[in-house]
Amino acid sequence: MHPGILFALVSLAFAGFLDVSYKLFADRGESRGCFLSAMAVVWLVLQTAVLAGSEQHLTLSSVNWLFGLTAGLAITASNLALIESMTVLNVSLSSTAYRLNTIGVMILGVLFLGESVSLLNFAGIGLGVAAVLLLYQRASDLREEVTSKAALFLGIAVFASAARASYGVLTKAGLNAGADPTSLLLIAALCWAVGGLVYALVWERKLRLTLKGLGYSVLAGLLVFGTVNSLIAALANADATHVIPIANLSFLVALSVGVCLRLEALTRQKATAMVLAVSAISALSASV
Repeated sequence: MHPGILFALVSLAFAGFLDVSYKLFADRGESRGCFLSAMAVVWLVLQTAVLAGSEQHLTLSSVNWLFGLTAGLAITASNLALIESMTVLNVSLSSTAYRLNTIGVMILGVLFLGESVSLLNFAGIGLGVAAVLLLYQRASDLREEVTSKAALFLGIAVFASAARASYGVLTKAGLNAGADPTSLLLIAALCWAVGGLVYALVWERKLRLTLKGLGYSVLAGLLVFGTVNSLIAALANADATHVIPIANLSFLVALSVGVCLRLEALTRQKATAMVLAVSAISALSASV
């Protein structure tokens, strides 16, 4: 198996569990900014430990700062918006809108990275989009989870999707420009930590995080560390238009875990979406 595809599948697995942890925390009513900031500190500590235990050296050149800060701001905004959307929407609907950033990645990858998209690649992306669209549920089907604010929070989820697409493309552009992967991740983690704290103070105006909430932060920090490190390894080995669409099919794991935890029911429609997602992975893997 191509290394880029293998790392993308690893990122897919971590991201699926991360989505579920977001949903579990979002229902607790605690500060989402503090949650994001605390998990970012966990990620930052782990990333620093990796740097200290390796032969790599931290290089904060202008290229690293430019792409590290822009990508870090994009992923911070993306995750805050995703968690915010989950306070009203269920995990399937939020994840559906969020994972449609595959479309944005394809467009931005072709326009700004000069990457090519083959017919097989188009087929894989199309299957992936079809899979997430099958997970879309109308507000009338979500009476318990969705209130009259559903349209607003769906818009927030779409914004999260656009920001996530920007993060993937900016990271790949940074790697193409010679940026150091470890430096990019450290700067992004720092953006998460500061951004979450600012969000808690300015927007939420509360710093409420219980001991159990802190436990969720530690778990999420471990998961995001695995997600971003495997994704950046995938991007270092293959085009963004090939590996990010695979990583975006993490709802396969999120849905499976959600069903096991009885957060939602497995329907024929969702089962079909899972089959399409597996087909999408096969097509995208073959196109590399």
